[in-house]
Formats: sequence, C-alpha cells, structure tokens
Amino acid sequence: MENLLADVARFGGATTRRALYALGHSKRSLQSAVGCGSLIAPARSWVVRPDAHPSIAKALASHGRVAGSTALVTAGVWVTHEDSTWLAVKPGAHYAPLEPGTRRIECAFALDPAAPWRVSILDALAQHCSRASRNDAIASIDSALHKKRIVRSDLQKLARLLPERRRSWLKRVDGRAESGLESILRLACQDEGWSVDVQVPFRGGRLDLVINGWLCIEADGSATHDDEDQARKDRRRNTQLAAIGLRWHRFGYADVIYRLESCIRVIRTLLSQGDPRVHQPC
Repeated sequence: MENLLADVARFGGATTRRALYALGHSKRSLQSAVGCGSLIAPARSWVVRPDAHPSIAKALASHGRVAGSTALVTAGVWVTHEDSTWLAVKPGAHYAPLEPGTRRIECAFALDPAAPWRVSILDALAQHCSRASRNDAIASIDSALHKKRIVRSDLQKLARLLPERRRSWLKRVDGRAESGLESILRLACQDEGWSVDVQVPFRGGRLDLVINGWLCIEADGSATHDDEDQARKDRRRNTQLAAIGLRWHRFGYADVIYRLESCIRVIRTLLSQGDPRVHQPC
C-alpha cells in the first residue's frame, strides 16, 4: 500500500489507473486502496490521494483538467488572487455539472507531462494572464521563471498564446524576483519612472529592491518575517545599510497587496529626502 501511495505522489497526487498498472500495481490493490479510503476515484480512469490539492478531484470529476490560476498554484507558482477553482475542457467535450466555486475554460490545451491532471504551465499562464491584471499576470510569469517552471525562451511561445493587447507585458518580466510581492512593487515603482535594481547582493545576502541606487526596499510575504530572529536580522541589516549611507524600508504582504498606492507614497516621501550619501560630511 505504501508503495502504491508513493507512486501516486510521484505524479503530484493523482494519476491514471493505467499508469499504475504499468508500474506493476494490480487492479486488486487499487480497488483495495479506494475501498479503504487511501485513494479517491473521482473518475473511472483516475485515482487521487486524499491529501492532494482539492482542485484535482474536482476537475477530474467534471471531465476536465486543472487550469489557469489553480494549475499555477498546484505547481508552486505565485498567484496573487485565487478566487475560483479553474478547470479546462476541450472544445466540444462532454460537460459534467460543476461544483460550486468552480469555473470552466473551453479551449485547446497541452497537458503537463509531470502532472497530466493539469494543463501545461504555459497554457495555465496564458489562461491566467488573459484574465488577471497586468501586475498580477507579470508576477505569476516572474515566479514561473524564477522557479524554473518555464525558461526564458518559452516567453515567445507564451506571447503567441496571449491576447495581442497583453503581449507587451512580457517586456516587463523579470525572473529574478523571489516573490510576487517584489514583482508587484517593482512594477509600481518603474511606473513612477524610478530606476529599480532587483535582488542586489549585499553582505552575503540580497536586497529585494534598490530604488534610484540608494533606497533599499524589502517586501516580505509571510509570518516568518515577523518573528524575533528575523527582527534581529532586520535591525542588523538596517544598521549595515545606514553605515554605508543607504536608507532601508520594509513592506509586508498586506501593504503591497491591499495598500500599494500607500507604499508608493511612502517611497516617494523617502526619495524626496534625497540620497543620504550626498549629504555625508567629507
């Protein structure tokens, strides 16, 4: 049983019965696993681990594949707002009733070879970026690049999948960003006409953003940045930056996602004070 569950996990938590038979598992062992609840059978040909992402069973039960922003989330790619479970079906395919909170995309798509229960990452990006705002779309593409879900040359393929009016967004993509927060804040700062350097090396680590060459900005997206150990690191970094004449400020997840205009006002105020190195005594 453990080997069976491990093999299902290899496919991201769900796979076909045929794939498991090819690995040497018997029909009887699969029936036993489904019977005792160790696996779920949302569709005739598929089995899913109960701890797999819930969108997988929903999509398969509806004769579709996990798609759009939902597919990106299951692949570990940044999605700013996930308000529905998205699934894709081929044009003309048989439709099954949708569960509440599930939305269907009817389109041609390729499957992800590593997880054939979802569309390919390129198709998922195209589906998501066709519906998301510019900043949120670019943040997802940045994340897919950074996490090596796609490579730089894939952007040409993605351009062909996107609506024409959105293809210019790809010129703003930067895969160095380690989180979607950095991408969203970078784009907003660039819109102001400020120069923005990304992931700048500093004392054995990196600074998320450096604006106009001297204002260092960190964008932190989880509770791990609020513990005492991280607070000590923040104070140490602040001291180090101040010692060489730079300024530093940190924004949290809610700041960037829900109060982006306020973040820009704060940065504008800090920049208006001028480069502190210019005012240092000789």
